[in-house]
Amino acid sequence: MNDEIEKSFNRLKSLVLNDVLEQSRQREEELEKKNEDILSGKKSEYMNIAQKRTKSILTRTERETRSEILKAELEARTELSEFRESLVDAVFEGVFEKLSEYIKTDEYTAWLLDKARQALGECGEGEKILMANTSDCPKLEKLGNKLRACDILGGVKAVNEERGIICDYSLDGMIEESRRGFLKKSGLKIGN
Repeated sequence: MNDEIEKSFNRLKSLVLNDVLEQSRQREEELEKKNEDILSGKKSEYMNIAQKRTKSILTRTERETRSEILKAELEARTELSEFRESLVDAVFEGVFEKLSEYIKTDEYTAWLLDKARQALGECGEGEKILMANTSDCPKLEKLGNKLRACDILGGVKAVNEERGIICDYSLDGMIEESRRGFLKKSGLKIGN
């Protein structure tokens, strides 16, 4: 009988041991699964954080890059504009020198009187005033119109105040018109 008890005991022991091993294996699988889920969740969480940080860095970098590009474009446009202005100034500097010499000639006086008559004719009926450089006013007295000295290089402007008409034959106006035409034809003008 002892043998039988021992066999029964061994069978019971084996069953209990198998049951304990099965429960241990199941518990181990559950823990492994739980650890995998935790790791997977943490990986996903950190990946989301990394993506958000990367996106934030990219957005900030793009914004800073755009800002730097706009700044560089503005500096380049400013530099180009200054270069163009200096080029135009250099071209027209010679014009002023030549005009200063021309103003001293009899040919200029004849031109001035001709332009004054033309301006007076274009201003229409009514009282007219001739505006000219102080040194040109005595040359225009022959025409018998009111004279007003103004700050222009040379030439003349006729004003009909009653009609609100100004006819500009000043050298300043002609130079400015030539300057605008030069800028337009040469392609040196930026913007309007």
